[in-house]
Amino acid sequence: MVEKWNALNNEVVTAQNVHNFKEKLDKWRHGDMETGYHDLHSNPIQCK
Repeated sequence: MVEKWNALNNEVVTAQNVHNFKEKLDKWRHGDMETGYHDLHSNPIQCK
């Protein structure tokens, strides 16, 4: 799990609240944010 957290970009990690974090995480997971490398098909982070 630590590897997945460390793969997130700083904008996602420093979100101001849970709602904002979920929005930014969704954008990151779907490639709408500039993040460098992330693999959308290998065990994506589940946020409920």
